[in-house]
Amino acid sequence: MFLPLMYTILMSTRKESKGEGKKGSVAARGIMAIGMLALLFGCGGSARQIVVLPGGGVVAVSSNSNSNREKALALIGGHCRAGYEITLEEEVPVGQRVREETTTDFDRKDRVTSTTQYRVRTRFEWRIHYTCR
Repeated sequence: MFLPLMYTILMSTRKESKGEGKKGSVAARGIMAIGMLALLFGCGGSARQIVVLPGGGVVAVSSNSNSNREKALALIGGHCRAGYEITLEEEVPVGQRVREETTTDFDRKDRVTSTTQYRVRTRFEWRIHYTCR
């Protein structure tokens, strides 16, 4: 869905005039690509369908914010045109992120001591279960 749109926008920014040449069109396409990727992957999160059944399903969002909830409810409304009922909302662990931190020190006798710490953070997402009316 987003890739054809991104391709269309990138190709529409291409300038073939004599004054600008290819250098300007490459720069314009690069800026547009960065902007589209930021919208696609980074800005505010998005809602996605986890389970789609004729009578309902499950939608997941990265966090339970108002904007993410609106996106999730729009997906649900698109699936259940006659209305829906939310049956369960829950936070679900979906993975872990490990961060390694190493500190190296020298004492007065020039001996090296090194300390490594690992910090593990569990990643969560918010899921909304629903049934269609």
